[in-house]
Amino acid sequence: MLLGRHINKKSLQQGTTLVEVIVSLLILGIGLLGMLSLQANGLNGHQRANFVTDAQILTEDVAGRILASASTASATTTSDLVRAGSYGGTDIIKGNGVLSGCDPQTAACNSAGAIAYNQNQWAQALTDSSLPRGRLIVSWAAPVYTLQVMWDQERDGSAVSCTITNCFQMEVRLP
Repeated sequence: MLLGRHINKKSLQQGTTLVEVIVSLLILGIGLLGMLSLQANGLNGHQRANFVTDAQILTEDVAGRILASASTASATTTSDLVRAGSYGGTDIIKGNGVLSGCDPQTAACNSAGAIAYNQNQWAQALTDSSLPRGRLIVSWAAPVYTLQVMWDQERDGSAVSCTITNCFQMEVRLP
């Protein structure tokens, strides 16, 4: 006894269980926030993979139609127009309507009509895709067509331009 007082060991430990509970809740909260962040990043990655897949399918269709037109020796001069870069300068923005043209499979088309038909098909495929504010640009530098499909990955309404996170690009070299 110290000056007539008896110190109880139990009274020294009062409140320690409450502190332990608060510390464990803090650790649990930090862990749950980390898991939530992983989930959000996973969903964003999955969405981007879907957009890249849509863009790849579209560019493969564009490339296939360009190469098919370049190998045709039919009609007037479709092959010559393709080799001269007639698809170059194509810039299609999702939802901006479709172009006119005729189906070379079912109608007698001149080469300009066949090219317009292909561009119409690409505009329709872009409109049907899941790409937010999708855009297709075809450029020409002899003998290579460069195909770019872009989209608004963040969906923030900013200008759609080709960056590493929202663009798929392919080059098609004519034979």
